Amino acid sequence: MRSGIGAPELLNVESEIRASGPRYFAVLQETHGASYQPDDHAATPWLEYFAEVCVARLGARNRVMAAIPHDLGLLFMELSGEQRAGPQWPAILLSVRMAPVRTTWVAEALGLSPARARAMLGAMSDAGWLMPLGDRRGRRYAPAPRLVRLDLRTPALMRRLLQAGAPEAE
Repeated sequence: MRSGIGAPELLNVESEIRASGPRYFAVLQETHGASYQPDDHAATPWLEYFAEVCVARLGARNRVMAAIPHDLGLLFMELSGEQRAGPQWPAILLSVRMAPVRTTWVAEALGLSPARARAMLGAMSDAGWLMPLGDRRGRRYAPAPRLVRLDLRTPALMRRLLQAGAPEAE
């Protein structure tokens, strides 16, 4: 930290601005007027818009951060009867509910060899948690019905965030 207040995290609002381009430009126009003369125009409308976007993004982030421990706890409880389940299984299963994963991603994320990651994903498939898509190279693992049936909060929150940040159709 050079000076001032350290920021523990960055807040990316680009997707929100892209999704509401007309509103963003309207606020800029209101702030600056027809021509750029900063001494004649207040920045209040833009600052209010920016604060609103930041508060919305932080609220979404906080909802996701609150949902993750709930979902991991639910997965740990569901896996308590699985003899082959390892401590990494809940995190992998939660990830798979968001998007299919590849063996290489799991290996890199967990610091495992590709062979070990492949064996773990295979065991999860054999137990009915994952569904392999494709053969050999490029195989992905998607959630099996057993995993889809669980009431996990994080996937729905992430879907809403993606839909809210998607650019409007032209």
